[in-house]
Amino acid sequence: MTVENVGDVSGRDVVQLYVGAGNPDQARPVQELVGFERVALDPGETARVAFEVDATQLAYRDRDMDLAVEAGPYEFRVGHSAADIADAAAFEVTGTKEVPANGRTYFTETRVADDA
Repeated sequence: MTVENVGDVSGRDVVQLYVGAGNPDQARPVQELVGFERVALDPGETARVAFEVDATQLAYRDRDMDLAVEAGPYEFRVGHSAADIADAAAFEVTGTKEVPANGRTYFTETRVADDA
């Protein structure tokens, strides 16, 4: 996501990444926060925020209480808050896979680059 400071003073923004499962087998939140990055921008400055999500971040407990990533449609949503989504992208997970409890990733890697 590219963010821009269109104001006259320096400011900060928090870019947030959410994921939602399209047809979950179990009840899940409509969208879950999986990453965020605080960005400081001077007037007129732009920056591009990139997120690297590990597939294990999609895992949850299935009906047998195993931690698994379920096959099916998902959607990433990026914005300034859960209520202020700027863009979305759909994707498909093609196979269900169990995840060892100690093999799950909880933190998304982020990168911020000047968008000059």
